[in-house]
Parts: sequence; C-alpha cells; structure tokens
Amino acid sequence: MIRKVLRVLVWFVAVLVLLVVSLYLYNTKIIESNNPRDVAPLSTKFVDIGGEQIAYSEIDNNASTTVILVGGLSAWNGTWERVVHELNTKRQNLNYIAIDLPPFGYSIPDDKKKYYRDIQAERLASFIASKEIKKVILVGHSYGGGPVTEYALKHQEHVEKLILIDAVLNIDKPEKVPASGPIQIDSLRDLLIGSLIHNDAFALSRLKTFVYITDYVDQALLDIYTDYFKTNGVTSRLSSWFKDYVNDPLEYQSTDSASYKEIKFPVRLIWGDKDTLTPIAGTEILLATIPDIGLITLKDIGHIPMIEDYAQFDTALLEALTE
Repeated sequence: MIRKVLRVLVWFVAVLVLLVVSLYLYNTKIIESNNPRDVAPLSTKFVDIGGEQIAYSEIDNNASTTVILVGGLSAWNGTWERVVHELNTKRQNLNYIAIDLPPFGYSIPDDKKKYYRDIQAERLASFIASKEIKKVILVGHSYGGGPVTEYALKHQEHVEKLILIDAVLNIDKPEKVPASGPIQIDSLRDLLIGSLIHNDAFALSRLKTFVYITDYVDQALLDIYTDYFKTNGVTSRLSSWFKDYVNDPLEYQSTDSASYKEIKFPVRLIWGDKDTLTPIAGTEILLATIPDIGLITLKDIGHIPMIEDYAQFDTALLEALTE
C-alpha cells in the first residue's frame, strides 16, 4: 500500500514538474519571441549607450530643461504616457522623456552588466550625455528613485530639481546581507520568474497589493505594464535584475544620509499616506537633512499614486514641477 502511494506521489510530482517546465519553455520560446525594436510602440525611440539600446519616448518642446521620468517595478515609457500628456498640456516650457531603465520596457541591455544602483545611475548618465541634455528635472518613482537620486548626487551641475515619488532609497540601513537559497540558483530562479510573469491572475493580484485605491487596477492597466513581456529574453533579464536587486550591497552616496546635506538643488517629495511598502515615515530623514525640500502628502493613496488617483497625483506632480 505504501509503495503504491509513493508511486502515485512520484508520478504526480513528475507530471507537475513536466507541466511547469513545459509552461516555462512555452513562455520563453514562444511568447518571448519578438525583437524589442520590432514590436515597441511607434512612439518609442532608441539610443545606443556603449552597446546597450535604451528605449524612451519624448516630447521635445525645444526647452532648455528636460524632465526625465523613471518608473518602478515593470514600469517603462508607456506607463508614463498619460502623465506626460497631462504635464505637457500645462507646462510646454519643458521637454519630457520617459525612459525604459533596463531590464524594464523595450531597452536592450548588455547581459554582462549588472543592475546595481550605481550601474543604473551610470546608464542614466550615459543616456543624458548621449542626448546632450544640459539641465534635467529628475522624477523617480519607487525603485526608480534610487538610480535617479544616485545620479543626481554625482552630477549636481546638471540637476535643476529632483522629484521623488514613494521612492525606495534605503538610507542608513544596516549592512545588507546577500540573499541565499534557491534564489541564487539561476535555473531555478529563471523557472520561477518565467512561470509567474506570464500569469495574469497572479500579476494582477500582486499589483493590487501595492495600492490603496484599486479602481484603476484592471486587466487593461496590467496589459500596459506587461506590454514588453512578449520580447525575447525578458524572463532572463528580469531574473538577472531580481538577483542583483536582492544582492545589491547598497553602499552608495544615495544610501548615506550625510550625502544629502550637500544637495544644492531643490527636492520635492510626493508620497501616499497609505503606502505600506515605503511608509511616509521614511521621509523624515530627508526632510531633516536636505536644505531645500518639500513634501506633498497624498490622502488615502498607496505606493503607486499615478494609477490610484489621477487628479490628485497630476496636481501634486505639477505643483512639484512648478514651485
């Protein structure tokens, strides 16, 4: 009897593994079969920065200052389209660029390069230099807040203003201990990532945990955030990013509170008061350290304000740009 149960269990596990592997192969070989340059939206442009193709969208008003928007997890230039359009109707004295910071979006990164915060900041620096942009207003949301802040601290001469939206900065945190276990095994991590990112039900449920207001969180919104998931190698890129994200030592200027005392440009914070991922209490160290800083608190808003309350967020971002 025990042998029969064991045989059934072994067969069940074998079939389950076969199904998971088959799904993974289907996702990575069939769904992820498109060259990013071939399927990117027509509004997406590309620029070469040392062998990496960085994707972005742009509104060029022939202004002297350019607003560069960098998003968080899975965000790319298309997720900023509505916001950029609204800004441009009110402030046409600025240029606007929404960038696909690798591995997100249609950018084609060098697989040999890391995704640590300082390297992401270097990508921004190379992009800004290649576009010959002299003055920037940097807007960073969530994960994107780290790279834009690191860039801003290292290139103050180019920064007119820094706007952080529910940013992940990890200031003065204890020394980070690298992750361990299966997450460090590339094949297992790839299998997990490849199986999850193409599961809409899972992705939609996770997206809802990031926000307080879920009115706009539906399949149509998810489709925007995952539009580039049909490009070749996306599982591998996202898996590599995740490995680097959990192993990033976070020993940078932007993680040291002392660095913020030397900031010469204004900083504006936009934060949801119901953000549980990066609670608003975390802004206290910035408010107490940066010479020219202001906080705009969004009422009853979570971690992704630009998809929770359009009107409240657009007003806040316009205020942060203008004041």
